Amino acid sequence: MLWTDADFISLTDLTSVDPEISDIADSLNLTITGNNGILRRGIEEAGRRFQNLLVSFTTYLSSNDLSANHLAAVFYTGSAPNQRLRVSLDQVVVTGRNGNYWSDIKTWAVNQMLIRFYLSASNKAQDDRYEKKLEQFQWQDRYEIFPSLKQSGCPIVYRPMPTPAASQALNPGYWTAGTASQSACIGGVFDVAITYVDQVDSPYMYQSILQPNNAESALSAIQTVTATTNQSVTVDPRQLIPPTGSFPKELIPRGFVLQLNATGFNVYVGNTGETLYLQNSTPLPLNAVYQLPSDPVLSPPYNAAGLGQYPEAYLTMVNLIKRA
Repeated sequence: MLWTDADFISLTDLTSVDPEISDIADSLNLTITGNNGILRRGIEEAGRRFQNLLVSFTTYLSSNDLSANHLAAVFYTGSAPNQRLRVSLDQVVVTGRNGNYWSDIKTWAVNQMLIRFYLSASNKAQDDRYEKKLEQFQWQDRYEIFPSLKQSGCPIVYRPMPTPAASQALNPGYWTAGTASQSACIGGVFDVAITYVDQVDSPYMYQSILQPNNAESALSAIQTVTATTNQSVTVDPRQLIPPTGSFPKELIPRGFVLQLNATGFNVYVGNTGETLYLQNSTPLPLNAVYQLPSDPVLSPPYNAAGLGQYPEAYLTMVNLIKRA
């Protein structure tokens, strides 16, 4: 998952580090989740702090798969020379090596969230206990977690593929899941998600341990659908605004990010709360509603485990962070 795909920190993540969080939030009437909650504001604040640490550049950013001529053509916008960030949050991979392990960047962001939480708690309650907790997490940031992040490096992908309707994307659109009549279907309650794929710039191939690639995005937000007897699941992606592979001028202040070109989408379905499985044999066109021809296939070979962007490089303190 990319930093900008979704809110990658949950209340469960916070309580796994500090079990008191929920009780304190309830007692002080602090809002943690939702659009105006501490989680959302904390992710934004951590993102701003992280970008303020990043090195800027005035020449062309090198990449493993882009020619100098292509970069020159993209970066020349007809405006005056200006410094840009070497890496944008749109390129930062926040997922760890598997679902059970956090990356260093997520560990740092969670600690930033806890600092924000206890700052709010201390200000509201004027309680020395909360102030001490605040100082504890600030100490960990300064002497343990941030130095570890600088040493290990920030995981990035050169040309990212954002998830459909990414939470921090510029006008990403939306998609819907529903049901339609289909005979001989048993029905059920299903979780539905979709992904973008690029079949041209970075040829998409089905997920494989031996042949991973970055041509498929992470899963979108999950939608839950209830299908009754003789109904099947439908997905409508027509209101999405997919990445086109070109450089959007609106993002110039954030740095130069060349996204992949979404040429199609995949549909993943599973029983609610369980593994999601790929439902289509080839990527589907982005301008058409897709209806499952029968009940979802809830078995291998292709499931959603491990989907999403994986790091193509780790930028460390020397070439990433401009100050301690």
